[in-house]
Amino acid sequence: MASKVRNTPAECFEGLAEQGILRDGMMCMVGGFGLCGIPEQLIIALRDTGTK
Repeated sequence: MASKVRNTPAECFEGLAEQGILRDGMMCMVGGFGLCGIPEQLIIALRDTGTK
């Protein structure tokens, strides 16, 4: 079984666009409350994929 542990937030999104899982126009919802509860680095990695 493949490991689900990733070393960097960017690794979470590798290959998803090519597989059609991550596309332009999709909506992403994240939980959290204030700055202490949001996955800030994951949101930045998603932004850096270039998906709009």
